[in-house]
Amino acid sequence: MTLVNYSPSHRRAAQAKATGAVRRESQLKMLLTGILVICIWRSTGMSYGYPPLFEVSAGDNVVFMKALLYSLVPLTALYAMLDPTRVLTLLSRTPIVVTLLALVCVASILQSINMAASVRGLIAVVIMTLAVTLYRTRYGAVETWRVVYLFFVVAAFANIAYTIVFPKFAVMGGSYHGMVRGLFYHKNIMAQFFAIGFFVIALNPTVKYNFTMAGLVKALATVCILVLLVLARSSTAMIMIGVGGAIAVGLNLTRALTSKPARIGIIVGGSATVGGAVAISYTLIVASLASAFGKDATLSGRSGIWEQLLPLVYDRPLLGYGFAVFRQPESFDQFVRASWNVSSTHNTYLELCLNIGVPGTCLLLIIILSRLLSKLAPSPATSDVRRLQALEVIVIMLVMVGAGLEAGMLLAPLPLWPLLVMALPASFDAKPRTSARAVPVRR
Repeated sequence: MTLVNYSPSHRRAAQAKATGAVRRESQLKMLLTGILVICIWRSTGMSYGYPPLFEVSAGDNVVFMKALLYSLVPLTALYAMLDPTRVLTLLSRTPIVVTLLALVCVASILQSINMAASVRGLIAVVIMTLAVTLYRTRYGAVETWRVVYLFFVVAAFANIAYTIVFPKFAVMGGSYHGMVRGLFYHKNIMAQFFAIGFFVIALNPTVKYNFTMAGLVKALATVCILVLLVLARSSTAMIMIGVGGAIAVGLNLTRALTSKPARIGIIVGGSATVGGAVAISYTLIVASLASAFGKDATLSGRSGIWEQLLPLVYDRPLLGYGFAVFRQPESFDQFVRASWNVSSTHNTYLELCLNIGVPGTCLLLIIILSRLLSKLAPSPATSDVRRLQALEVIVIMLVMVGAGLEAGMLLAPLPLWPLLVMALPASFDAKPRTSARAVPVRR
C-alpha cells in the first residue's frame, strides 16, 4: 500500500514545483522564440544602409549579419544546457538519410578547393537548421508558423516604410536601376522571401480577412507584400506566386479524395502537365524572341554560364568542389568567362552538384520529395490544420521550383532554407512534454 502525504506543507511544495515548471517552460519558449526570430532575420540579411550598387561592398552590414549568426551559437548552447534530454533525443532520432547527407557534406569539405569557405558555409547552415528544428519539433507547426506569420507582417511594413523614408538605399542602382530591394541586400532575395510570405499570411488560419483590427492588419500586410513584389520586378517571384496559387487550388479541389495514390497522382500529374505546357510555351515563344534580339533563351546569359559549369560537374561528380564553394565570387573568376561579373550559378541544383556532388544532391532531393509526398496524403484534420498542411506543401514545392531558377535556395544561409526546414518535419504536432504527476489533494 502506498502512503500519500496530504499535509499542507507537501501540497505547498507540489504547487511550488508545478509553478516552477510553468515558469521554466515559459522561459524556454522565450529563448527558443528569440533564437527562431534571429535565425530568420539573419537569413534575410535585412539591414540599414546597403549601398545602391550591388557590386559595392557592404562592410558594416556584413559584420552585423555575422554577429547575428554567431549569436545563435551561445543561445542554442544555453538551450541545450537547460533541456539536454530533448536535444539529445532529437539528435538520436535523426533519420539515416539525413545522417548520410551530413557525412557527404563533411566529406566534400575534406577535399574542398576552398576549405575555409566550406567550413564557414557548413557552420552557418548547421546553426540555422538546428535553430529552426528545435522550435518546430518542440512547439509544432501551428505555433511555428504563427511566429513566422508575425515576422512576415512586421517585415512587410518595415520594408515599405524603409523604401519610402530611405529610397536612396532601398532602390538599387546600376544594372538594377529602379528596382526596389527594401532592407534586403538584393531585390531577388526580397522577392523570393515575400513570394512565400504571401502564402504564409494568406493561409494563416488564426487570423481571418475581416474588419477586425487583426484582419485589417493581415489585409494591409498582404497588399504591402504584393506592392514590394511588383516594385522588385522579379520574374522568379512572379512564377512562384503563380505556381503557389495553382497548387493551392489543386489541393482544395482534391481535398475530398480519400485515396492517397489518387490525390498524389492528380496533384503531381497536374503539376507536371502545367510545367510541361510552360516549358513548351517558353521554348516556342520566349526563346525565339530572345534569339531575334541576339540573346540566349534565359534572357540573362544564364545558359552561357551553365554551359561552362556543367563540365565541372562531370570532372568531380562524387563530392564536388567543396561545400559552399560555388557561392564564393572567386570561384566564378576561376572557372567562368563572361563579359559581365558572374557571382552565381543561377540554379540551385547545379550549385549543389558543384558543391557536394551528385550523390549528395540526390540524397537531399530524396529527403525533400519523400516528405512532400507524405504531406500530399489525405488528412482527416480540421480545416485550420489542413490550411497549414497546404501551406507546407506550397512552401516545399515553391522552393523546389525556385531552385531551378535561382541559386542558394537549398543548404544555404539564405531566407528560403529555414522556411523549407520548418515545412519538412513529418510530425505536425508538437512533441509531447512530460508533465509532473498530479498530486491528490484531500478535500
